[in-house]
Amino acid sequence: VSLTQSIGSRAGFSALGSVDAHQISLMMLAIAIGLGLVAHVQAAALSTNNGAGRAGDMYHHASEEAGTTAHDASEQRALATGPKAPTGTHPQPDPQRVNRPLVPYALEPLQWGAVEAHGWIRDWATAARNGAGSPEHAMFANLKAHDYPPFHIPLDCQLSVDGWKDGRPCSLAFYDEDSAYWIAGMTRLGAVLHDTTLIARVAEDFAAVMANPDWFNATWTKGRADRGREAEGWVRSIYSRALLAYYDYTGDPQILEFLSSSFGNYSASNSQGGRSLTQIEACVEAHAYGAPRELVDTAITMMTESPASLEYLEALLGDCSKGSVEQHGACLNHEHGVTFNEQAKLYAMISSWNGNSSFRQASVNAYRMAALYDVQVHGVVSSNENLAGIGPNVGTETCDVSDFMYSNEWMLRIIGDGMYGDHLEKAFYNAAPGAVNRSFEGHVYYQSPNLVTSSPGVNGPANEPNVTDPRWEEAWYHTPPCCTGNQVRMLPNFIHHMMMGTPDGGLAITMHGPSALTMMLGGGVKTSVVVTTDYPFSEIISIAVTSAAAAEWPLTVRVPGWCWAALAKVNGVVTTLSPDNSGFAVIETTWAAGTTTLELTLPMAIRATAKTTFANGNQDIGIYNQTRMPFANFPGQNGTSDLPFCVVEYGPLTFALPAEQGTDGIFNYAIDCDARAMQVSKPQAALPQPFDWPLVAPLTITATAAQFDWPDVWKLPKAKVQTAAPRTDIKLIPYGCAKQFHVSMFPILANEIE
Repeated sequence: VSLTQSIGSRAGFSALGSVDAHQISLMMLAIAIGLGLVAHVQAAALSTNNGAGRAGDMYHHASEEAGTTAHDASEQRALATGPKAPTGTHPQPDPQRVNRPLVPYALEPLQWGAVEAHGWIRDWATAARNGAGSPEHAMFANLKAHDYPPFHIPLDCQLSVDGWKDGRPCSLAFYDEDSAYWIAGMTRLGAVLHDTTLIARVAEDFAAVMANPDWFNATWTKGRADRGREAEGWVRSIYSRALLAYYDYTGDPQILEFLSSSFGNYSASNSQGGRSLTQIEACVEAHAYGAPRELVDTAITMMTESPASLEYLEALLGDCSKGSVEQHGACLNHEHGVTFNEQAKLYAMISSWNGNSSFRQASVNAYRMAALYDVQVHGVVSSNENLAGIGPNVGTETCDVSDFMYSNEWMLRIIGDGMYGDHLEKAFYNAAPGAVNRSFEGHVYYQSPNLVTSSPGVNGPANEPNVTDPRWEEAWYHTPPCCTGNQVRMLPNFIHHMMMGTPDGGLAITMHGPSALTMMLGGGVKTSVVVTTDYPFSEIISIAVTSAAAAEWPLTVRVPGWCWAALAKVNGVVTTLSPDNSGFAVIETTWAAGTTTLELTLPMAIRATAKTTFANGNQDIGIYNQTRMPFANFPGQNGTSDLPFCVVEYGPLTFALPAEQGTDGIFNYAIDCDARAMQVSKPQAALPQPFDWPLVAPLTITATAAQFDWPDVWKLPKAKVQTAAPRTDIKLIPYGCAKQFHVSMFPILANEIE
């Protein structure tokens, strides 16, 4: 067995030198792109260490206390622009894909259905299938006009709100987007569960859409008031993802023919920018499956000539420094959360097809900026509709849990940096369960790091104290119902990307957790890989590889950035895994016919870290009762930077003090932010089945704390808390088990009274 460091080394940011991308006019930028002159433009504001960025710097606003334990290995990694992938002489691991991009992906997607839900994650995915993802129970199959009072529901919506089964969405502003999310989620959930009922249901929808191409092909270019029954380009993009996944899973040639015709007749000049640009994903993915090259040309034209695209590009290659973001929202830091996540990844996506490295860099900059200034302790960007900084009160829209994860899945594919896998696990194991209830039949529109029953987000904003804002409350649907459809996408997208192909013909375990795979490896040998683990509630991961014949292929595993000494036990021999700069280590061995079992150990330790809030200065954020609210009145806005708080973590999990009904209801604690003073209680038995993120959590952390006068968990103290109150032990549980009501950004207890 040979353990190597072979995914690739990561280049850092190059200095901008005498060229200032922020000062290039859109016209000059377009000319430069056309001439290929911006291929070397980088963002000087993000350069450190003579051009070598550091992944740990993404949390530079945090200052670690001396008591923090468990060295974060990600701080020693240079920020990736990505490994140099081989030219792709091996067959693509997804047999449906016939065309590779000009710059091959660092990690290659597998066929939908190859990676299956397994173990406790299958329990959760089954709950999603029977809850929000069920054709029988989802709001889009049952909703009637009187159930949706905020809007007047047009007649066509009253007659049919069952997805697009009549060939097109209804004319209501949100139904088309939401039902497209729902269909896309059901399609992919059906694939990872091999659920024939879900696949049959979406097949009806697709047949109706293909029989009515005019509805799908019409692109919305007008204001909503003039919209009529035209379908928005953004909605076409969402729905195309469902069609593409269905094609990949079934190989139905009608799907590819339909997409080839629809996007082959599409003019790039029709794109209005913004989310409509996301149609390039459908174009490049359809070509990857065999659609004409002209679709890629259309996508490239959209990204290199659209004024909206060039404006975004200029911003992301400009000054993304803390001061610029804080003062005037540089680097799109005031953008709508969904729009930011959906559009920011497109530059890396198109760079794979046009070879322009500045486009790739723009996407890398975008997600580094988000990590610096907007990623909350639960792992997803704040988004009170718009990006909103880091703070205890700031909401994260459930749509952004899905979209942030989806965009990082694309970045992991393109760039190949394990840092994006770290982002994905943090989001999936914290924000995702925090967004939905235990039965997956209800969800919140917003979640905040701190929320108790007396929070303004539950009882209403300060200027309307008697009005309840339902956005922080669990409900089976919210208005607008975008999150109600979008929540179904979280699980299948993550499950599908838990394993990916490598361009050397091997397999990568990219995200850890129970999963199962069947595919051809090692030159056409049928192989199954079953990952059995209670991760992230356990640090032990068992991998059983069953091969129909002896075969050789490399197994690549991601070593999380927080893990300081990963171990692999292969054929009875224990070896320390030494990840490369991308965070991956490769196990090269000959797989014998039959079953070979490997065991990974990813040692976890408590991390207690002192950090500070960040306010991005956005003065117009969020929607409250369908009306734009000013900064001072919006209940979820974070208006203060540099407030200290402590975050407690263990592996990819963030820990919280539960405050839901049935707990003692006491939340006004400051904690000793010293990991050495904390203890973890590990599970002594297997996880409960079915697993539903129970309040009686499988892992707990005991911390030292003291009560103080803190009536509002949305307002952190300006300094460490000094109190003579007696010290007591409090029990923290994983953020996802705490669900809606919790405290996860803790005031810091001063060790001595000054």
